[in-house]
Amino acid sequence: MKCLIKTTAVALAATLCFGQLAMAQAAEKDLKFVNGFPTKQTAQMLHDELDYQRAVQVYLRHIPAMSMYGFRRGIDEDLSGKAAQPQKVALWENLLDAKTLLLTGNTEVLYSMTYLNLKEDGPTVIEAPPGVLGILDDMWMRYVTDVGLGGVDKTWRPSEIDLVK
Repeated sequence: MKCLIKTTAVALAATLCFGQLAMAQAAEKDLKFVNGFPTKQTAQMLHDELDYQRAVQVYLRHIPAMSMYGFRRGIDEDLSGKAAQPQKVALWENLLDAKTLLLTGNTEVLYSMTYLNLKEDGPTVIEAPPGVLGILDDMWMRYVTDVGLGGVDKTWRPSEIDLVK
């Protein structure tokens, strides 16, 4: 997990430094056009800027996937290489704090995390204990479905009697 954080920090720093350099170069030199067309130097400068912008977009769009990869790798290390096995779940004992390295974590929820490999395991049934409210996301943190209270079978539905108690 520490390796992933260091790699991400270095990549971000390099991207920002390169961007500052490209913007400074563009600010120093005017973009020159002849008969409405950019000169070779101006065209190269614009291509370099476009490359930089695309690199930043790629970096930002892959943060969720890299985060999930980091979670899986960290959990795998904590579970002695068993995170990829079915029925292995990491469950936080306490609420999160500022030191917890979750991309989208908050301090109001007890988290659990597991990984499914439907290519290897095929269709999978997930049983949630009563009262659980959870979601399934893919490795890009895109919503797939709800589990438990919000899920298809609504594991637990409060009745009027439950609300009075």
